[in-house]
Amino acid sequence: MKSLLKEIYSSECKPLNILASLESLEHHAIAGTFPPQILESFKTPKFQFSTTFTNSGDHQASLVGLENTVSECRGSVLARFIEMKKMGLETYATMLTIRAFRQKIEATVKTTFDTLNFQGVEPCPEYLIKDREDTFTNGPSICQRATIIARGDCMAENARKKRKLQHKVDSDVTMTESGPSDITKTIRDEMEKMFKK
Repeated sequence: MKSLLKEIYSSECKPLNILASLESLEHHAIAGTFPPQILESFKTPKFQFSTTFTNSGDHQASLVGLENTVSECRGSVLARFIEMKKMGLETYATMLTIRAFRQKIEATVKTTFDTLNFQGVEPCPEYLIKDREDTFTNGPSICQRATIIARGDCMAENARKKRKLQHKVDSDVTMTESGPSDITKTIRDEMEKMFKK
C-alpha cells in the first residue's frame, strides 16, 4: 500500500512538472525566444574568411542567411519538444489515473487476502475480512488524499520557484537602474555585513 501511495504521489507530481515545463516552452514559442538547452545546442558556427570577403556585403548577407537557418532549426526543435511534452501529458492522463491506482490497490489486497485464506483449507479469520473491507472502503479516499497532497506540494514548489525568479528579475532591474557607484556601494555594504557576523 505504501509503495502504491508513493507511486500515486509521484504520478501527480510528474504531470504538474511536465505541464510547468510545457508552459515555459510555449511561452518561448510565443515570445520568439528559445530555452538555454536549445541555444546551447544550436549555435551559429564560426568560420574563418579572408579579410576582403569579411568586409564585403556578400559576407554580411550570408551571415544573416546563416542566422535565419539556425533560428529556423531552433524553432523546429522547440516545436518538437512542445509536441513531445504534450504526448507525455497524454500518457499520464491515460495510464496513471487514480482509477487505475484504485484497481491496483484492490488487486493487491485481493491477492494478499486470498493468500492469507490458507488456500481454502480454513475460512479467512473475521479480523482479516474486516481489514479487507476497510481497505476497499478507505482505499479510494486514501488515493485521493495522496493526490491532494502531491498537488499541494507541487503548487507550493512552483510558487516558490516563481517568487525566486521574480526576486532575481527585480534584483537585476534594480542593479541595471543603479549607477556603477551604487552597485559598488551595495557590494561593499554586503561584504561589511558578512565580516561583522
